[in-house]
Amino acid sequence: MPVITVEFTAQEMAQVEASAASLGRTTGAYAHDVIMADARRTASPEACPPSRTPSSNVPEEPRRTG
Repeated sequence: MPVITVEFTAQEMAQVEASAASLGRTTGAYAHDVIMADARRTASPEACPPSRTPSSNVPEEPRRTG
């Protein structure tokens, strides 16, 4: 199975761990869900047919304007 390595500062890692814990997820499962949710969100329509829905339980962050 392919693996990626992502480097974080200690402060960033603490934020990731806190977010994962608040959702009752492991850090690895949380990271997987966040990456896949973003990949699905940014995929072209050809790459992600409308019949497929994201299975992530990770809430999306509100979009910032201005």
